[in-house]
Amino acid sequence: MPPKSHGPGPEKKTPASDGPASAKSVRLPKKSPSTGGERRVVNALRGSDRGLAPREAIREWLVFAKAKGCRLVTGKRQFNSDLDRVDTILEEEKSLFEFCRHKGIGLSEKLSELVKGPATREGFEHRVFYHLKNDPPRVTKITFPGKYGRIEHTPFLYLERLALFNELFPALDVRFEDCIIANTSDYSLVSSMRAFSGPPPTQEEIDQFLTSRRFSKLSSPSLTIDYTSHELGIHLRDCHPRNWVKSKDGLLIPIDIIPEIIV
Repeated sequence: MPPKSHGPGPEKKTPASDGPASAKSVRLPKKSPSTGGERRVVNALRGSDRGLAPREAIREWLVFAKAKGCRLVTGKRQFNSDLDRVDTILEEEKSLFEFCRHKGIGLSEKLSELVKGPATREGFEHRVFYHLKNDPPRVTKITFPGKYGRIEHTPFLYLERLALFNELFPALDVRFEDCIIANTSDYSLVSSMRAFSGPPPTQEEIDQFLTSRRFSKLSSPSLTIDYTSHELGIHLRDCHPRNWVKSKDGLLIPIDIIPEIIV
């Protein structure tokens, strides 16, 4: 759900990190570009009363989808083919878009322009916009159409990831803002979270931080540096230093790691 800006994957990476009550954070650039697109986002996202907490969004969307006869993929599954995967994702995207319109959440008219405008940062999965004038500062992420993390991940699993961030690191205050239609007529998901600044921690500091929170580093070598907690039933991917920030108070804040439920 990250200097590294929040968000998973190498998004011209910005580090992240923080304690249990702090989730995704963003390492802020020394100078934030002041683009017209960013100003529009800042104006659109004044305050933190917009959108829904991810877990709340999941609960309400499940009820809405069931009433509409849409079956969501609520766990990992093997798709029969690439076409099956694409069709499943599209069905969920359409359902989530309708849910957002039904709930009256979102900023579609303003945010649809942002998908075409210049982002503060871009990565493999998101376009990232900083709202540094907000109090507290926030970051908005807009997914690239069809990209929800790992190739088998669906919009539902993406929201589950945002919910896990909030539950593991509440200080990040992750919000699901909207499902929008981009200028390509494809769907993108919009989320926001607190922005944190600071240098990346060392890998040793990350090890100590996660070990104290009942996670253990996977023994097999991994380019992404993964940790797992069978006690919590959660797996954390991409825990390398550039996906964390270390705040001025010494807190480690994860901004771009990928939490997953162990199945």
